[in-house]
Amino acid sequence: EEDYNLDGLADIIRIQVRVPLATNDSVKGVTAMMFFQYTLQNKVRLQMESMAYVAQYRGTSTSSLFVIGDLRMYQRYPIAVRGPRTVYNAPIFNASSLQSLSDFNLNQILSNYVSRNETTVLEASYFTWSQTPSSTNSFSLSVELRIPPQQIIYQPDTWETLKFGWIQYLATLVFVWFFVSLARDFVYRNQIFRTRIIHDNLKPHYF
Repeated sequence: EEDYNLDGLADIIRIQVRVPLATNDSVKGVTAMMFFQYTLQNKVRLQMESMAYVAQYRGTSTSSLFVIGDLRMYQRYPIAVRGPRTVYNAPIFNASSLQSLSDFNLNQILSNYVSRNETTVLEASYFTWSQTPSSTNSFSLSVELRIPPQQIIYQPDTWETLKFGWIQYLATLVFVWFFVSLARDFVYRNQIFRTRIIHDNLKPHYF
């Protein structure tokens, strides 16, 4: 991880994977799932396990794949701010339950993941393959994930809603009071409406 702006949060995550190959092995495609512990603080408090998914295929044998892109959070609906949200703070799939490779159901894992309200996705991604023979007879996967700033939509609590509504009420009240005062002074100063002053025991005087 790298923190360029020194705010205590990761700006770039770099992942390097090297897979040894047998003499007759070759790699023509890559499917990779990278898991992260994703945390939001301050106004919205959230903890979840998220994922970045890469699936690239090529017709010829390759020795390495370089991936670069943005890791962004995606949400279907606003997040409530009533306490920490940890509903997705669990492993996306349980590797210890796999008895064999046939037990690994990628379609089911992806289907369960995308049905969540909060996920992370790899966007603005670019891929570069290399056919340079490896001296160690291995395949290399390099991933560079950039984490840009983004807006999070949330549902405010009751206190924040009342505070915002009170501010809007005061702003509207000052605006209305100002123009009502101008209109009142204009009416009185220019005597637009006929008025009269009545004193006890005196005849009314019209103006």
